[in-house]
Amino acid sequence: MNRFALGTVAVAALGLMATGCKADVHVGGGGSASAAPPAGTTAGATAPGGTGAGGPGALPAAGHPAGATGGAAAGVIARCHSAGLHAAVTGYNAGAGSRFAKLLFTNVSGHSCKVRGWPGLGLGNSSEGFGGSVTREGSPTSFVIPAGGHAYTMLRWSAVPAADEDQSSNCEAVATVLQVIPPDETAPIVAPWHGGAACQHNRLSTTPLTAGPGA
Repeated sequence: MNRFALGTVAVAALGLMATGCKADVHVGGGGSASAAPPAGTTAGATAPGGTGAGGPGALPAAGHPAGATGGAAAGVIARCHSAGLHAAVTGYNAGAGSRFAKLLFTNVSGHSCKVRGWPGLGLGNSSEGFGGSVTREGSPTSFVIPAGGHAYTMLRWSAVPAADEDQSSNCEAVATVLQVIPPDETAPIVAPWHGGAACQHNRLSTTPLTAGPGA
């Protein structure tokens, strides 16, 4: 594991923009969950975040609605934890001064888990986080990710520099990793980043987690 994952446990010190939404599920051994602010607002630097993960191989079935058992005993499904999720950024695209990608999550925990909300996000490199902000879009829903299943969120960032940034494609330092924090979690998941610089001071926009692998 690289120094970016291990060097700083405190989310605020890395400048991570945590944006998690309360999962409204029974949690075994976890801490208290925080409620999310309204959609479209900028996340605070110290709140927990949220995300799912994507991995190699064939894509399994999409997640189930929150009321489904998802194979869990007694119908009680705990929320998804960072240790049980894998994250990957795929499908980079561009248009009209913006850049887009899909943040894909795979449930590698071996059991179903429930999730609801937005991911906490932070760009950086192998030795430091860059700081910035995250804007939430849309409204979250609660759903179950089966073992081996997927969830995703869409990311957007600007290629147009702010007035006080370098007026070139190098408007900000170019990140090599994206740290992702699942809803109601504090431990980050590290995913490689190939999206270049994020102008407007490393601002990212994200949609709520959605069941399945996405298009």
